[in-house]
Amino acid sequence: MPVAVVGSGVTGGATLIDAILDEWYHTPDEELPIRVVMLDSRDHPSPPGDTPYPLDGHDARDLDPFPGNTPLEGFPTFGQFVDAMADQTPILRSALPAPTYGQVNEYLVYLLKLMLVASEDGIQVQFVDTPIDSIQEPVRGGPATITLSDGKSIAVRRIVRGVRPPFMGGPPFAEPAEHAGGAGSEASQPPA
Repeated sequence: MPVAVVGSGVTGGATLIDAILDEWYHTPDEELPIRVVMLDSRDHPSPPGDTPYPLDGHDARDLDPFPGNTPLEGFPTFGQFVDAMADQTPILRSALPAPTYGQVNEYLVYLLKLMLVASEDGIQVQFVDTPIDSIQEPVRGGPATITLSDGKSIAVRRIVRGVRPPFMGGPPFAEPAEHAGGAGSEASQPPA
């Protein structure tokens, strides 16, 4: 049964990376592949790609979505990514010192691709962009059920809600109230 990540934009992408890492380190090899369903919780468009990304006091070079601000070996910080990829990816040439949402998203997509390649098919990610209608939290260790606006439902063994990662800067956490936490939530509130 999959794990669900509920989030959107940079927050959702960073939470997806953290959830995959958590599952990877806590899943025995014989239980692979890890299945993760990414559900977009936003009912309005993301900021345009050329919108300045709020750094919230962080240096753009040091941005990363990893717990403890310690990227895994072989996984770059935003600054290292820009330095390595700017010649190949024109959108990145102007990323330092003031990145845009599009540039930060390029970085997160790159990290996700690295993780999928490094897992050697040990991670399967499904992206669902149908809006969420409701979330039924797990009862007595059973699965949680996410019902989509088209009537389809997804049973998951746990739900990880998007939170602003502490080392990614960005805007404060802003998810619709009905999808932002509650009983059984794996998420915590963003740092103060």
